Amino acid sequence: MFRSALRPLSRPAPRAILFSSLFWIMRPGLMLLIMQCSGENPSIAPGTSDAGPKPIPVSYYESFDTLDPGKWGYQLYTFDGNGCNMRKENVRVDSSLASLKTEVNLDPTLPKKYNGGEIADTRFYLYGYYSVRMKSNLCKGTVSAFFLMNQWTALDWEHKEIDIEFLGANRAAMQCTNHDFQDGGRTWKSSSKTLALPFDAGAAFHEYGILWTPDSVSWFADGRRMHTDTSYVPHVPLQIRINYYAGEAAVPGILQWLGEVEDACLPTTVDIDWIKRQTLEEYRESRP
Repeated sequence: MFRSALRPLSRPAPRAILFSSLFWIMRPGLMLLIMQCSGENPSIAPGTSDAGPKPIPVSYYESFDTLDPGKWGYQLYTFDGNGCNMRKENVRVDSSLASLKTEVNLDPTLPKKYNGGEIADTRFYLYGYYSVRMKSNLCKGTVSAFFLMNQWTALDWEHKEIDIEFLGANRAAMQCTNHDFQDGGRTWKSSSKTLALPFDAGAAFHEYGILWTPDSVSWFADGRRMHTDTSYVPHVPLQIRINYYAGEAAVPGILQWLGEVEDACLPTTVDIDWIKRQTLEEYRESRP
């Protein structure tokens, strides 16, 4: 997502007052971000520039038979609220399943106590229905997210994002958030809600969806609309991302949000069966 030469001086989502303090330490590209990527910025689609990507008005179905490097990139950045070294080795695609693993780090040359993984679509899209079939087998102290985010820029990044997050502290819930940074990234606005699920998100595969329109964002679980929000709806191209990592207990607020990591529970994986995108027209046509 970031070039190794960039080191900004100055991640995901929570509950009312606690969330507002956590966000500044927990989302890539914000103040105190530590970048550990090398090579070309994998957040930018091939053929585009930092000036901004052009959205691709297509639908698709990703079955993860392979991890096509023309469509997906490994995200290797980390940040203060993340207790993981984010590594390519913690992403595996096998038997039409993508798996992101969080584990205790045994490599003394790496700076953080845990290892985690993240992948991102190299392309950017506008409005549509974005869905994933996944199983989040989380441990306490860890978090995974299926989210849409705009292109990172080195200066004055006006961060836009739509989240579905799963917390190891409560696997029978999902956290849904819109983020909107304004005024060159200096003013942060967001709307967040934690929703109870009628199941354990880590016990079996379930389908989750984000319906993003020009006027609202709606969140779904197994086809059921769980929540709709008209606040801070993004209007710029966004990129599909999914991750799994452990929180950094030394950072204030992390323990209250995620709880303390249970090392004996690790390693565990977040498993992704498929990801789909429909245009708004296709989504409406597919509804009964």
